[in-house]
Amino acid sequence: MVSEPFFYNIIDQLFMPKIFKLEKSMKKISQYSIYTLFIIANLSFNLTIQAAAKPEILYGPLIEVSGKLTVIYFDDFENQRSEKRYMLEDKHNNGHFELKFAGEQPANLHSGRKIKVRGNQHNEEIYLAAGGDENIEVLSAASAVVTGEQKTLVMVANFEDKDISCSNQDIEDLMFTDSAGNSIDALFRETSHGKIWLSGQVAGPYNLSSNSTDSCNVSAWASEMDQLAVDDGINLNNYNRRIYVLPSENNCGNTGLASVGDNPSKAWIFRCDQEGVYAHEFGHNLGMNHASTLANEYGDTTDPLGSALSGLRQLNAPHQEQMGWRSSDKFTTITQSGTFYIAPLELTAAETDLAQVLKIAKPDSNDYYYLSYRQPIGFDANLSATLTQRLHIHLYKGNGGKTTLISAPLVNTDFVDNVNGITLTHVSSVPDYLTVEIEFDGSNSPPACVPAPPLVSLSPTNQSTSAGDTLIYTVSVSNIDNSSCANSTFNLSDNVPTGWTGTLSTMNLNLSPGQTGTATFLVTSASNAPSDLYNASINISDLGEDLHTSSVSASYTVAQSCIANAPSLSLSPSNQNGDPGTTLSYTANLVNNDTPACSASTFRMAITTLPGSWSANLSSTTLSLSPGATASSTLLVSSSASATAGSYSVQIAVSDNNETLHSKNTVATYLVNEIVPIEDSEAPTTPTGLAAIANFKQVSLTWNASNDNVGVTGYQVYRDGIKIADIVDTSYVDAGGADGVNYNYAVTAYDATGNISFQSNSVITGKTIKGKGKGGSNGKGKK
Repeated sequence: MVSEPFFYNIIDQLFMPKIFKLEKSMKKISQYSIYTLFIIANLSFNLTIQAAAKPEILYGPLIEVSGKLTVIYFDDFENQRSEKRYMLEDKHNNGHFELKFAGEQPANLHSGRKIKVRGNQHNEEIYLAAGGDENIEVLSAASAVVTGEQKTLVMVANFEDKDISCSNQDIEDLMFTDSAGNSIDALFRETSHGKIWLSGQVAGPYNLSSNSTDSCNVSAWASEMDQLAVDDGINLNNYNRRIYVLPSENNCGNTGLASVGDNPSKAWIFRCDQEGVYAHEFGHNLGMNHASTLANEYGDTTDPLGSALSGLRQLNAPHQEQMGWRSSDKFTTITQSGTFYIAPLELTAAETDLAQVLKIAKPDSNDYYYLSYRQPIGFDANLSATLTQRLHIHLYKGNGGKTTLISAPLVNTDFVDNVNGITLTHVSSVPDYLTVEIEFDGSNSPPACVPAPPLVSLSPTNQSTSAGDTLIYTVSVSNIDNSSCANSTFNLSDNVPTGWTGTLSTMNLNLSPGQTGTATFLVTSASNAPSDLYNASINISDLGEDLHTSSVSASYTVAQSCIANAPSLSLSPSNQNGDPGTTLSYTANLVNNDTPACSASTFRMAITTLPGSWSANLSSTTLSLSPGATASSTLLVSSSASATAGSYSVQIAVSDNNETLHSKNTVATYLVNEIVPIEDSEAPTTPTGLAAIANFKQVSLTWNASNDNVGVTGYQVYRDGIKIADIVDTSYVDAGGADGVNYNYAVTAYDATGNISFQSNSVITGKTIKGKGKGGSNGKGKK
């Protein structure tokens, strides 16, 4: 049903302006025109009444949709423009909707959460009324505090017409490995006091099938880059953070985009050389919204979630509390006037005993003032001198929304909130602390404390392992008391199946209103637990407040134990034939037959049996396989050129240095073909060009080679008709015979079959008598 304020608001906006225009024009128009305008006004009024009674006339039919939410920030730092869009994926009906809010966008909705919405549908948009929080039902618990290693894959890409202007090494230094310690990894290590760190790699650059002038389709670009990375051998499941770096020349009109709080998260960077853009968008991925001022969405230059073009610096005080990386005792809520001391925000808990953030309730808006003190330490050395040595005052509701730096940092001056009767005075500052006076005049007392059951979650919600193993869960507890309540201590206790062991890293969490704390929950199943689904739960209680009770459960699946088995190994084809000296190809197929609970194994493959003087090699000798997986290697076998006809065996075997059961061998057959001699009745051609050179020691003969249809095997040399030599060369030296005697020489050629050519031309010559100088004849005898 439409509320009265909504009804009258529509009348004021649509109907009354027409009446005023009508009244001002009555003196200038005819009676007919006046009548026409009254009809128009009346029609407008009727349509307004219908719209007020039925909002679907303005937007569309009322629908209810459940699905996974994706929240994306579109950041344009150069033009100081920002847009936050809420996309809902309805997997049940395979649909996608964008949520439109008539009022302020909700701050506590992050990517990855499952929600149910009720609103008016128009095409692919769902419109939610102002103040429509009651039209949004959150179906999944809030994300746990982000801690530990953030495995990050940075994918770099070119458009068809534009290349990225940064090298992979430049981006890797910026993200992970800068030698001067100015990387994004170093920043978040420092600002989280070692609670999170980045690891990963830079892949690419990949060439996209799009031009820089094409429409901005970041989703399609991300999908294409994901696939190119997979084709490059990268397992995307190994990374919970994905960053896409693209050329700055494009039609998106943004410097960067990022999903808010998703896991795996996505960020798009269009300024590859600006480290602040990476830090800003990565901050969104971790769940943070913008660090603003009252006048500027990106105005808070004390935080990377403000302007991304102001260098790297640590997080501001509200973001420090939101991320839960500091102990709660460093945040103190002030409710009475007095003089207080604030330690620099950059110090670790071990470096100071003072509070680092003071919180003061702002009752008129249900915000908190956050008071902090910044010093040029670590990355905060990048802060302007006007931002250090003085008091910082931020506003924050504690709901994951924007933080607001409400004034220039104070030095030797006052900040006065007349509405709530609060005065803040910067008294002095020294390197170790800042002194501030806080005065409440009592004109606007904070509202009464309203306690509420805490929000509790266990993540992951389901895990699986073998009996006897230990699984790690993260317990997240959020204090949702109103801002007037004091800190509360929430006691944690576990409940696991009989015979199991549950261990909590802490048994209590001291949290201020709006604060979230975490604990680690280790669950070890019984070594003999049957394969089944079990529950492990956490109970929350508070000795000082009965309402502070809650519980949450997660599942522990005991999977089948790992049983190692011999792998399957085969050579395909199992037998082949070829001529001597031929290389044959076989495919070695390997199957890991371990049960699914086992880890992947590394198998080593080798050739164990091969005939002598043969050669063989495998394309892969090491294969890593998960249970049930199959892999192959190519085996090339070359027989000896002199191998006789027959059947020969070639054997390969697999083994595993870590598991003796992972052994297997298999044999294939290589059949060497019988070579049938070619029938040959054709004699070689007659040798030509027989010539002789004689001296007193010897006669040297040379001739031209013969040809044959199969091949010449050798030559026979004749002297006076008697064979004196059988050789393979085309020359011969005759050292026999008597001096001064001429002989008749001739040559024939023969082949392997025994076919003999006609005799060559003959030459007549002989050894000369020493000193006489006689030479050989031309083959026609002595003169």
